[in-house]
Amino acid sequence: MEWFGDMSTIGSGKGMSEKDLLMPPVYDGDILDGYTPHYRQTRKLILLMRVAVPTGHYDEAVALARKLKVYALGNDASAQTYEIVDVKGNPAPLPMLTWEMSMDYWRQFHSVIDHEIAQPRHRFMAGLPNLGGIPKGQAFEPDARMETILTDAAMTGWAIMNVNLFANGHPESLTWPDRNWEFILLIGPLNPETERFRNSQLLGLGLE
Repeated sequence: MEWFGDMSTIGSGKGMSEKDLLMPPVYDGDILDGYTPHYRQTRKLILLMRVAVPTGHYDEAVALARKLKVYALGNDASAQTYEIVDVKGNPAPLPMLTWEMSMDYWRQFHSVIDHEIAQPRHRFMAGLPNLGGIPKGQAFEPDARMETILTDAAMTGWAIMNVNLFANGHPESLTWPDRNWEFILLIGPLNPETERFRNSQLLGLGLE
């Protein structure tokens, strides 16, 4: 899996009803006028959509999300291929919260590198897990010493992440004054001085 492009407010159209065209791998043909092409290297793809509205109202965000149309080129926009599922009032379990600070994190990590195919330009990174005893294509069987090291590393990484994101003195990190949502990133507008999105939220956090 790898990133292939940004759309909407963080894309080239800045959320002004642009049309994005997802191109298949190794395509070098013409592009239709009025479309912004996004070139990918894989046959399968995942579209991630984050919706944030100024009021912070859930129903308004769902209504906005439903305005997005995804359909095959040549079809009418009414023939969209996805549906927004409203889960208001339902629990949203996050299994990763049960293992992100333990050895289970590294077992999940090993599973990912064991099954995912690294893109050519990323393959130099594929050898790094070997240094921690997490080899691709081999069983992950750390001894007691390595389990201690890896567990401490998972805890330390988790702690650093939380300090960087949440233990800061930037009042602008709160998106809505009546709740604790912090750093809803990349919702615009473009900062004219830095040409980055909401860069003021990230200053001093090592994330800009």
